[in-house]
Amino acid sequence: MVFGLGQVTALLSTMALVLLHTPIHTHADVEPQLLRSSMVLAAKKLFYTFHITPEGMMPYSVEPKWEPKKWAWRSLSGGWTAGFFPGCLWEMYRLRDWVPEFAADWTTLATISMLPLAPTATRVDIHDIGFFIGIPFGTAMDIGFLNDGSNLQYKDVLLTAAKSLSRRFVPGSGTFRSWDGNGGEYRGVQVIIDNMMNLELMFMAANLSGSATSCLINVDLMFMAVVLSGSATSWYDEAVSHAKVTAKNHFREDGSTYHRVIYSDTTGDVLSAGTVQGYADDSCWSRGQAWAIHGFANTYGSTGIPLFLETAQKAADYYISHLEEDSVPVWDFQTAQKDANYYISHLEEDSVPVWDFQTAQKAADYYISHLEEDSVPVWDFQTAQKDANYYISHLEEDSVPVWDFQTAQKDANDYISHLEEDSVPVWDFQAPLSQPWRDTSAAAIAACGLIELHSYIPDKGYRDVAEATIGSLSRWVLVLLL
Repeated sequence: MVFGLGQVTALLSTMALVLLHTPIHTHADVEPQLLRSSMVLAAKKLFYTFHITPEGMMPYSVEPKWEPKKWAWRSLSGGWTAGFFPGCLWEMYRLRDWVPEFAADWTTLATISMLPLAPTATRVDIHDIGFFIGIPFGTAMDIGFLNDGSNLQYKDVLLTAAKSLSRRFVPGSGTFRSWDGNGGEYRGVQVIIDNMMNLELMFMAANLSGSATSCLINVDLMFMAVVLSGSATSWYDEAVSHAKVTAKNHFREDGSTYHRVIYSDTTGDVLSAGTVQGYADDSCWSRGQAWAIHGFANTYGSTGIPLFLETAQKAADYYISHLEEDSVPVWDFQTAQKDANYYISHLEEDSVPVWDFQTAQKAADYYISHLEEDSVPVWDFQTAQKDANYYISHLEEDSVPVWDFQTAQKDANDYISHLEEDSVPVWDFQAPLSQPWRDTSAAAIAACGLIELHSYIPDKGYRDVAEATIGSLSRWVLVLLL
């Protein structure tokens, strides 16, 4: 299991929501001591990481391909998660009363870590500016810190960032452009579901500037192309338009989401819907689903528009219905079922699989093509001599030979030795994990959204799922980061 800063930031944010805004339920998965233990560990790790971070860099992630438990660093402009680390430090300030045994000047650490990001507010080449600027500077302002103690006003940084993101708004599609480039053969505006998370920056900036008034960009009820009733004159309108177009085109009927949709930049027509980071174009990437839950819940909170609450609920219901028992999702909800379907479709009539589905037919064809006229094979097709006795002595009870007498037992032993406890094999024994990758980032992000959804729809059990998720992630933090 891999924990990057995105997971830790979302997990700490969720803990803050649970601990600071509503009392903890009596829930087996979120014992206060479990939360405190994981927060103390997170505090120690964050404090240590702050002091070893090279100048001009941000911690990015800890992954198996690097030395175990060592950070991989990225430049301030080199990764979309640059704002997460100072965001973590601000969240620790919020949670400071829960970790009194580990006192630190979190405001100073967060400010020092955050300020080098201020110049990125002018960048117009990325859509992730909400992560770069909104998370650290927005959180600081939400807590009550309005400037760095001298001349830099955090409000000015946020407004600059919103102005930069606004330059990526494409009136023809009614959306912000996520990725530069035209999407290859489709030559259009690329929009990924992740972009819902940047809308909070626009709503925040609109409120700060006093421009949160609506000259609405209409999306007609028949789901035709976006029609502008005039040019967008406020950041609020651009964000609302993006959310409406996303709600219309990024969702399937069952509530699952596409990762990427490509639009015509003139008509707004959908040119392509699929994935870049998920399993397949028709699958559902769990982190994308989590972005949808969190993004639409947040957008509803900023606008009060019922469509966004309905969309968040639709995304949440699909997500919850596909969760594992510990409330941490696999990385793509369709992977396990597709592998199972493929396995079943290739089974023999007796439900015993051949050693490799791709070689079985080739082996059979090769066998038949080398038979003698009397259909009795030689003991080895590369020799000219028949060895009927050898052949007969190695036949199965049903007189049907395996494709190679020397490998049959080895294949059987290898097959049995790699079985799961329930005797159902994984799709490929050489795969790096016996189970699909689990996405702790998706879990933490979704938990944030579910907590917010609970505040709007308290009778759907969303908080219970979020708390179960927090419990599981807290245990994994304690196991994996120690």
